[in-house]
Amino acid sequence: MQYYQRLNSIISCSECPKVGLLMRDLAEDKGKYVYNLPSGAWCFSIVEGTQILASGGPDCLVRLWNPFVPQNPIAILYGHRTAISSMILQDEGKFLYSLSQDKSIRVWDVAKQTCVQNYLGIPQELGEHSDMTTLYNPESRQWIIGSAMLAVISLSPKQSGEHTDGFTHTAGVSVVLYNPLFKNKNTPICIYSMAKHVVIQDRQGDHTASVFLKESFRFVVL
Repeated sequence: MQYYQRLNSIISCSECPKVGLLMRDLAEDKGKYVYNLPSGAWCFSIVEGTQILASGGPDCLVRLWNPFVPQNPIAILYGHRTAISSMILQDEGKFLYSLSQDKSIRVWDVAKQTCVQNYLGIPQELGEHSDMTTLYNPESRQWIIGSAMLAVISLSPKQSGEHTDGFTHTAGVSVVLYNPLFKNKNTPICIYSMAKHVVIQDRQGDHTASVFLKESFRFVVL
């Protein structure tokens, strides 16, 4: 259960098939919104400014909603193999992080409605079948997952420009490519971040070029 000041509403979820997810406006004349979730819901996340609501539960499906249209979701995202226990919308609803019972974190591009990453690096010490609880810190962009122990996961951390030399990334690095075709010590390395910023370095680590990509792109590895 969570209160959202901008919406003046309380949102709650349960395993009840009739009222799996409920948003109740605290203004008496506006009533409530009951979302169509046959298997109920275990978790939800919402971005108040952009009016995006996400839900997850025992049916392993991620659903995206317009909070004020509860009859049908905007999209249903497939990929999890076990029940979804927690989720976080980040960057004004640009990305959604969902955590399932098998300790898998999937990263979704909300606009494209696609999974862009499946993270399986949660420590096994958390327990294979134990219940989990989570807490997200929007300031540090860290997701704290608790069970038999605590794990702290950085969700696309941002690097301040004050702490870089101007040539490094300000977002998490997602792809590193090494080109062996040149066969010398100065073979270039391409490093790509989620901010569509490509840094090209030689093997000694010296910076050679920076490129910002405005349009879509594709890496081809031969």
